[in-house]
Amino acid sequence: MKKNDFLLCLPFFVGFLVLTFLVRTHGFFWDTALLSSKAASFFYENNFATLLLPAEFDAGHPPLMGWYLAMVWKIFGKTLFVSHFAIFPFLIGIVWQLHRLLKNVVPERFHFVSLLVLLSDATFLSQATLVAPDLVLAFGFLLASNGIFKEKNWQIQLGTLLIGFISLRGIFLIPSLILFYYFKKNISIDNFKVLTVNSLKLFVPPIFLIFAYLTFHFQQTDWWIFTPNDAWSDGRKIVNVSQLLRNIGISIWRLIDFGRVLGVVVFLIFAFLSLKKRSKLNKESQDFIFLGVSILVILLPTLCISTNPIGHRYWIIFQFIFVIITISLVTNYLKNNKIIFLILSLITATQISGNFWIYPRGIAMGWDSTLAHLPYYELHRKVQADLRDFPYPIGSSFPNLSSEKYFSLGDNETTWRNKNLDTDEWILYSNVCNDFSDEELQKLDSEWTVQKNWTSENITFVLYQKKDFNKK
Repeated sequence: MKKNDFLLCLPFFVGFLVLTFLVRTHGFFWDTALLSSKAASFFYENNFATLLLPAEFDAGHPPLMGWYLAMVWKIFGKTLFVSHFAIFPFLIGIVWQLHRLLKNVVPERFHFVSLLVLLSDATFLSQATLVAPDLVLAFGFLLASNGIFKEKNWQIQLGTLLIGFISLRGIFLIPSLILFYYFKKNISIDNFKVLTVNSLKLFVPPIFLIFAYLTFHFQQTDWWIFTPNDAWSDGRKIVNVSQLLRNIGISIWRLIDFGRVLGVVVFLIFAFLSLKKRSKLNKESQDFIFLGVSILVILLPTLCISTNPIGHRYWIIFQFIFVIITISLVTNYLKNNKIIFLILSLITATQISGNFWIYPRGIAMGWDSTLAHLPYYELHRKVQADLRDFPYPIGSSFPNLSSEKYFSLGDNETTWRNKNLDTDEWILYSNVCNDFSDEELQKLDSEWTVQKNWTSENITFVLYQKKDFNKK
């Protein structure tokens, strides 16, 4: 690590250190309750007696996050503080890997502001406040990509191993790395055989370990990817044509949502200008374009053919590469440094503004992908405290269904049950819940009465009672 590179990255290291400290008491929000807390708690409590998760926690992903977090808990203690700081090294790694990637295509004088653009993305910042497996995935992919650029075989293999063991999406992204490796090596008929032999030496060892685990999982459970568990099986079905088109539209929405729209507009403008002027991009810029395309051609079909809801965080890796391509186009086309700084600063400001984009009631919102969710934790604690001795069952919805044991690592294992407006007499609604249909929201307004309301900034909880409750 060169001194100048370290000093350039130091403000971002310190920034993420401060951010991690500030969220040290925040619980496991959204999917991290399952993928991090529940998985790690199982391995921690059973002293790693098995490498597999029980059926009620097994969504099909290789449980590297659970193994890692449980091991950290064994050493430093099972606390929220330890959990958040277990993720901090990956945040440092992401900053460093992005800086190394920028060195390939962006003039050094723009590196700091380029890192600002990359790291100000609302989805990434929100994930940085969580104990999120997607941060491990992002680090692993960036590490492997840099390994391909710098011809560091151990980085390629370690990065591939990390993404393959962190999630199914990581496994599906491995072909993107292989395609990029061939492109970077200027594949041709003459060198195809040599490249294939070299790629096998590089990628077969980590892929072998990943599929060894998947084979073991299949032998023990009789399934892989297409889980029989009702909690996730509905999200692992193949879509029809209309659903496919809808998923493509949702993916486009995700790529421009939460302040990303200006970056997309800038890309389109400078891509058009570069083509019109026939500006020749250097080999490294072409490499990044191919890397972005290779991610897109793998990720888009993988996400869109499935009924699984498409989250903003699924696109973090593509977003990183896309932003680097955009910066490369801007710095390659323009010669005026002040205008370049202005454009990149505006993109940064627009992305930060994405944390204030709040959709109206009834429109599903990716709360784990915006800092707008931060007031949730303290308000959730207050709601739990106020309702702890409530004498009747309460129905609610994701992400409110985790017990204190898995949300805040407490001792209380009681939970609110999954809502059913036909049979429940009490419903706890929150605007962070996306699973209330328009019809259910209309019923709450017309057939239920508000008994208590909790609000903190943009987050709201409402306790409803059915109007005919006292007649039963």
